[in-house]
Amino acid sequence: MEEMRSFGYICPQCGKPVMAGRSTFVLSAAAVRIECPACGKAEMDIETDGQRFRLSVPCGLCGKTHTAECTADAVLRGRGIGLACPETKQICCYVGEEDQVRRSMEELAIRAEKEKTEQPEAFTDNVIMYEVLSELKDIAARGGISCTCGSREYGIHVRRDAVDLTCRRCGGRLRLPAATDEDLDRLSDDADDPGEIKKPPLRGRGESGSGFCHSEERSDVGIQSCGITDRRAADGGSQ
Repeated sequence: MEEMRSFGYICPQCGKPVMAGRSTFVLSAAAVRIECPACGKAEMDIETDGQRFRLSVPCGLCGKTHTAECTADAVLRGRGIGLACPETKQICCYVGEEDQVRRSMEELAIRAEKEKTEQPEAFTDNVIMYEVLSELKDIAARGGISCTCGSREYGIHVRRDAVDLTCRRCGGRLRLPAATDEDLDRLSDDADDPGEIKKPPLRGRGESGSGFCHSEERSDVGIQSCGITDRRAADGGSQ
């Protein structure tokens, strides 16, 4: 009897769980496509070069499609692996033994339905945003927020994952990331070093050099699966 491997994901189009099995012989011999039987609008592509497998996974958690690479041994042998959505950091696809994948898919279907009915959080991380706003309030109380044009008058706009400060005199603007512990630490370090937030501008208008401090760009996190580091497709990443 041929050894079988099962694949499971949530269709991002209709929300139905998709689960199908393929023999290890078929998986090793040719590219495989697993389509959503309910709506036919989502499909999981699986291909291999003999050493590694490349999987294109429709994600029922964020609605995008992620690409992951796993070793042949991880796909063809063992109880199974889970592939995580880089947006939600939660498992969105399972590969492995039928019983194991079936149990995991039942949990995934419940989780996906629950997230669909829940109201989205106001901020990426409510706790971090609260701490950042509290830190800014403390810095402002001791006169530590100033623009390079000399003004201490500013406006504030709270976004989902950042806080914008805008100089009322020259229009210089600073975006402070407010989504991770590192963002909070960076704000605290900026405030503790010179005693005030006052660095070259992110961008501004009016007087040359007007603005607050600059921010750093951060790259996205790739997909993780049971100790295997996967990556998103080079052609546009997760779409």
